[in-house]
Amino acid sequence: LNKARGRVKQTSCLNNLKQIGQVEIMYQDSFEDYIVPTHYSGGEMWMGNFYYQGLLQGFTSESGDQKRIHMFSCPSENIAYRTSSGGETKYAHFQDGWTYHYSKNDECHGTVGTSPYGPKKVTQIKNPSSVMFVTEAKHSKDTTTTYFVLTYEYAGSTSATAVPNMIAHRHDKNVNTVFFDGHAGTHKAPHRPQNFFYDGCSAK
Repeated sequence: LNKARGRVKQTSCLNNLKQIGQVEIMYQDSFEDYIVPTHYSGGEMWMGNFYYQGLLQGFTSESGDQKRIHMFSCPSENIAYRTSSGGETKYAHFQDGWTYHYSKNDECHGTVGTSPYGPKKVTQIKNPSSVMFVTEAKHSKDTTTTYFVLTYEYAGSTSATAVPNMIAHRHDKNVNTVFFDGHAGTHKAPHRPQNFFYDGCSAK
């Protein structure tokens, strides 16, 4: 019974990522093929960019005045989000707190204004079906930023100087991922295509 419940949660999480992939395609259509930035300096994260551009309507329900969007919460994760004030909340908030269940590939269009991960167009990606857009993030009460992930973090870096954005394998040692062509799938660590984070030229 527990395994069956786990499979239902895994499927729900995968559907979340499929919807996120659809929203990203809508964003690219609206902004001349540019990939949504991970973070605007001093502004919202990539999820907030989706919301404030009005791209989440019809994809998911929201509740409350704090813009809680259920699509960004994995049903297999029970640890509460941390907020900037030190409190906890059940759902992802776009502005208050930087802990999320899903991490965006920061190697492809990272924070606006930050070199070398500046603006990138999806048309620059040679193999969009192999390059990750969003995957599952490790989430803990001690983590402060899980809205993005970098190459070395996929393997679970434990460096004291590394941002603790390790990939989470919440589904019987599996992780869900959505790619830049919009398809989503499930795989086991440490398997990943060679160009999981890169397009072979512009994002390196």
